Amino acid sequence: MPEVLPDGACRWPGGHFPVVVIGGGQAGLSISHHLRERGIEHVVIEAGRAGREWRERRWDSFCLVTPNWQCRLPGFHYSGPDPDGFMGRDEIVRYIEEYVALTRPPLVEGVRVTRLRRAGDGTFLLSTTSGDLTADQ
Repeated sequence: MPEVLPDGACRWPGGHFPVVVIGGGQAGLSISHHLRERGIEHVVIEAGRAGREWRERRWDSFCLVTPNWQCRLPGFHYSGPDPDGFMGRDEIVRYIEEYVALTRPPLVEGVRVTRLRRAGDGTFLLSTTSGDLTADQ
């Protein structure tokens, strides 16, 4: 099933990647940006949709405790009308969605990693709800 391409690259069924990032939140999307900058092939696997923790595990009224001007995903800083305000949950989700749309990471959503183990040769074996793959990192 996984694919992604034009040209956020990816593919997969039974494939191998130098790096697999598990989780499509701010950290996973940020590391993807830096890997791409260095020309390192990778895939980001997210069980739900990017920013799932913000979508599903935060109260409607939840907001950041740092000012908006500190929101700085790589290459994508807050540019809204209230830099000294505090984004609420829905604004944060929108910010993450805009980042994904702009950067087009090799992100596979709706796939859960069910097992991660190390092979004898040092590579990682990942079992997912969409099949197995391997990775160096």
